[in-house]
Amino acid sequence: ARMVFASMKGGVGRSTALAVLAVDLSRTRNVLVVDLDLEAPGLGQMLIADADRPRFGALDWYMESSLQAVEPAFLEEMVAPSRLRAGNGLIDVVPALGTSADEHPANVLAKLSRAYLGGVDEQGATTFLQQTRKLIDNLVVRSQYDAVLVDARAGLNETTAAAILGLGADVLLFGVDTPQTFAAHRYLLAHLSRFPSEPYTEHDWLPCLKVVHAKAAADPVAQQRFRDNAFRAFDEFLYRDVPMETNDEASAPLTRREFGLEDREAPHHAWVVLSDANYFQFDPLSEPSHVNESVYRPSFDGFVKAARERMGLEEGR
Repeated sequence: ARMVFASMKGGVGRSTALAVLAVDLSRTRNVLVVDLDLEAPGLGQMLIADADRPRFGALDWYMESSLQAVEPAFLEEMVAPSRLRAGNGLIDVVPALGTSADEHPANVLAKLSRAYLGGVDEQGATTFLQQTRKLIDNLVVRSQYDAVLVDARAGLNETTAAAILGLGADVLLFGVDTPQTFAAHRYLLAHLSRFPSEPYTEHDWLPCLKVVHAKAAADPVAQQRFRDNAFRAFDEFLYRDVPMETNDEASAPLTRREFGLEDREAPHHAWVVLSDANYFQFDPLSEPSHVNESVYRPSFDGFVKAARERMGLEEGR
């Protein structure tokens, strides 16, 4: 199961939610976490102790793969275990940057500029999306992972669209209840409308999207307002009219809107992460209580259960 964590703005708790879910899953499952937020890396420092950091990160892989085939030994130097695992499972982490970036910090910005250009392999030119697919496919064959959690680049950009459309994953769109969130969502959804989702085919990507109401108030009215705003954005650009079944062949075809406002399975019907002062400064390596189940459950319980169900990894299964 693969799940991409995306947001139009930073600071909305996206990486925190990913870390909490990874720890929760690790009680019984093996998890791979990949930090693709190359311009604002953070998961590496959040989940990997300094002594365990790998030599290379995802950014190094994009550079290396743009020049030549990447050997398995290189991949082994990109993956580090997290000490935050909560049970019998594993949390393996691929940070955006490894220790080589610390040794040569002046090279990082140049590598970033090059990474998004794609590369060349034996079949010819490759795009950033194709490279990303290859990266994740190469990583998952290393071990038996039950879940792959990908932290995508924040903001409006082509790489976010690539992660949404091209990785065969469920995609969570995190946002807080501000006008800026829904303005940015409109731009993103308008861009995605250029790539029609085709029902009943492998290209039916729309049901893979899910909005997450982050840092939410425990107020049903406020949560409904967020859901209403999300519905308007999705309904404007992505929801379609679909045919209704009818027994009267002589009548004109009837249609209905694909998703309704209160349809809990609809992309706009947000999962909720409650605002919690315990998570204003999330640093689980220094404060292990941040990933203690009794601490995160009050705010993240609904989110964790929904994500587990979406991935088919419910507790007890």
